[in-house]
Amino acid sequence: MKDFLNMQVVNVVKNNIKSEDNLVDVIMNTLSLGKEAAYRRIRGEVPFTFSETVKLSRVFRFSL
Repeated sequence: MKDFLNMQVVNVVKNNIKSEDNLVDVIMNTLSLGKEAAYRRIRGEVPFTFSETVKLSRVFRFSL
């Protein structure tokens, strides 16, 4: 279930950025993460924390 929720967050962010923007860069800048940490979250190896999900929901305006 957590993998599904993590992928839903990634998909929402991916669908709400400009086509020329890089998903990894957007996650890195929004959450103040390093490149590897952002990649691990995108791949689903590490789930987004609740606070990270809240921050993404505020920036990209999606409901939790």
